[in-house]
Order: sequence, then C-alpha cells, then structure tokens
Amino acid sequence: MRILLLGGINEAKGLVQGLQDAGHLPVYSIAGRVRQAELVCEQISGGFSQYCTDLTSAHPGVSGLTHWLRQQHTELVIDATHPYAEQISRHAVSACRALAIPCWRYLRPAWQSTPELPFQQLENWDALARLLPHFKKPVFTLGQIPAARLKPLPHQRWLVRSAIGINTDQDRIDQVQAIGPFSLAHEEQMFRLHRADLLVAKNSGGSLMDNKLKAAHQLGIPIILLQRPPLVAADREYSSPEALLNALERPPQ
Repeated sequence: MRILLLGGINEAKGLVQGLQDAGHLPVYSIAGRVRQAELVCEQISGGFSQYCTDLTSAHPGVSGLTHWLRQQHTELVIDATHPYAEQISRHAVSACRALAIPCWRYLRPAWQSTPELPFQQLENWDALARLLPHFKKPVFTLGQIPAARLKPLPHQRWLVRSAIGINTDQDRIDQVQAIGPFSLAHEEQMFRLHRADLLVAKNSGGSLMDNKLKAAHQLGIPIILLQRPPLVAADREYSSPEALLNALERPPQ
C-alpha cells in the first residue's frame, strides 16, 4: 500500500520502519524547517503548497496536498505530526475527504498533572497573559511565538528557546536557538543561569515526561502548559504507534 506519513515527531520515524517491515511503501513528509529525517524512504519537505497548480486557490496547502495525493495514487494518509501542528492536520483531513482516502492519526497521549510532577494548564495565551505579570524571569519553550505576544513588562526579562530563531527587537528578551532533546542536567543549568521563576511550555505529551518539566519541578519553578489546540477528527485515531500498525494489518470488517 502506498502511504503518505506526515511526520515531525520521533515516533513517526518508527512508524515508517514499521510500515516498511509490513511491506508498505511509505512516503515521509516533514516541514523541514528544523532538520531532515535520516530515513531510507522517499521524503518530502517544505510543505504541499509547492504542489499547488491553481494559482488562484485560497488554500494552496490543501490544494497542493490534494493534487499530490491524486498524482501519487496514495491509498492512506497517516497524520503523525506534533499535537500543536493544527494546520497540517486540518489540511490532511480536508484533502483526504475530497479524494475519499482514509486519514488516520497517531496522537501522543497528553501529559497529566500528578502530585509527583504538578503543573497548571491554561487554555490560551490570553489566560497566560493574566498570570505573567506575577513573574519576573519566565522561560518559554513554545516554538514560534507571534511578535504581538513578545512584550515583556518593564520588571521582566524573558528567555525564549526555540529550534528556529524568533524575530524581535525587544531588549528584555534573551534567545536560545537549539534543537532537543536536552538532558536533565542541561535543563537545570538553563533555569539556573536565567534564574527562572516560571516555565511556559506545550503539552507535547508522550510516554515519558520531558526533562525540562522534571528540571523545573526539582528546582521549585512553577510550570504552565498551554493546552493543545482542538483537531479536526480523522477517520481513526490511535494513541500508540503499535496500535496503528496492528490495525493496518487487520483485514477490514
């Protein structure tokens, strides 16, 4: 079966290998803004708007993906993107519906606050903005932050870490451009050097709690996670790569 796998997280690479082991022909797609995947399969990077043939299309990403799927005779799309990659997930569902191609999704289980590692979860940036004035040296690991949000108060100094540099002229924002994963010791050092009093991150989820959350908790730094965006429903959704691969091998009912 010819399968398009939309990747961007570590588990997606394992899915590629699992698909190949089962005799399928996966094509791996990644945004490519951070790094390229080291996989022995056909790969696409840079998004699907590059394949859009309708220059008047209001949605070149969807149009390009639809065109590519049709031209490649794709039989299944697997969305294994980051839980916060709402746009590509929405595009995938739209393109698959237009072509009557099934769209499956692997979605990492979200982290849950526990007594051993508590955190507060907020719905959006507006809710966060109401709490930020109470802190002086927050650390943000949210990826790209809109320029309109990059406004430290006079008593604050922010540290923003992301894989892609942010565009800001704010003199009260320190930037760290780096690609994880990071060790527990590395994260502790970052918090200590910045004298952080707050961590703001995403609920990326997965089987293991992220080292930055562990480090912040060990240092007594409060943790705020921004909730995941709601995603358009796929035809099927799985919380583990193994469950998805097993379902693929079962004959249809």
